[in-house]
Order: sequence, then structure tokens, then C-alpha cells
Amino acid sequence: MRKLFQVFFSLILFLLFFFLQNLDAGPAYRIAIVKSRALEPYQQAVTGIQKEFEEQGVSVTVDIYELLGDMEKGTEFARQIKEKGTDLVFAVGTEASQALVNHLKGIPLVLSMVYDPLTEGLIKDTAASHIYGAYLKVSYLRQFSILKEIAPQLTPAIIIYRKQMEQSLVPEATAAAERATAQLSFLSIDSLKDFSNAL
Repeated sequence: MRKLFQVFFSLILFLLFFFLQNLDAGPAYRIAIVKSRALEPYQQAVTGIQKEFEEQGVSVTVDIYELLGDMEKGTEFARQIKEKGTDLVFAVGTEASQALVNHLKGIPLVLSMVYDPLTEGLIKDTAASHIYGAYLKVSYLRQFSILKEIAPQLTPAIIIYRKQMEQSLVPEATAAAERATAQLSFLSIDSLKDFSNAL
């Protein structure tokens, strides 16, 4: 998991470098970082974003917003972000991305720490001109291969998923499990709030 996070974070820093090429070291730019929850991987992403601006010598004012899993805060955060004339927004995590994606048209939005923005309905197609990001999706075949390496005795594997992902997730995962000769079960939940109960 740590290796996957490092690869993902490298992609985010690459995107950040892309944006930095279009900024100069003149007046401070305002960026917003919206965190889904107070989790260590999310904080690492926030720290890395701030550090990259500093190392590139680009002066920025950073506004950090804590969603704490409360999706209703998204509308208010979006209003504040627009009122402050923010130049660039980072949404860290799926919940932050969901909370902002329909409210910030016209402001560049970088989605980070998101599994699959297309499957999760965050963007309708890849032509969304103001939305950028690198997603965490790893093929199910690759996941099963890794599981067999680190826990060969683990059988069956159980995938916990949100119901709205069923049509895209279940057939793909089932086909990959058959190819990998892995035993697989599924458990659907209504929202992320139900995750702990599913465990």
C-alpha cells in the first residue's frame, strides 16, 4: 500500500509541477486545499503540495478546509473559495472531490486520493476542462496478484463497495478473480459511514 501511495503521490506532484510552469514568482497566488478527513495519508498530501510550491519558489497563500466527512460543508467551502478569488483548488480524498466538483466550474480543480473519478461519478467524461488529477485505481488482476504474494492463505477475498459502483465493479472484479483463480465475495454498503459496520 505504501508503494502504491508513493506512485500516486508522484503523479500528483507531476501535475503540480505542470501548474507551476504556468505561474511566476511574482505576487502570491491563492490556493485552497480541501481535506476529506483527518487521516495521515491526506495530511501527507497536503504537506507535499505546500512543500512543492515552496521549493519551486512560487509565493502562495494557502487556505486549508477540513471537510471531516461532512458533505454539506462543500457548498459553503465552494462559496468561500470563489469569494477569495482562489486560483487553484486541491480536493484531497473522494468526499472532498464529491463536495466540490459541481460547485467550482471555472476554477482549476485537482482531484487527489480518489480511486476512480469516472466510476464514482465525479466527472461525466474525460473532457472536463477544469478538472485534473491522478487516480488510485489498480487493476483487480494486479490486486489479486499482490494479495496472493503477501497473504496466500487469505481466501476468499471480500470486496466492500458502495451500491452505486455495482454495475462497473462487480463484473470487472469477478472476471479478474476468475483469471487469477481467486475466490471472491462481495458486500455492498450504502455510504462510507456504513464501512465500519461492514467490517
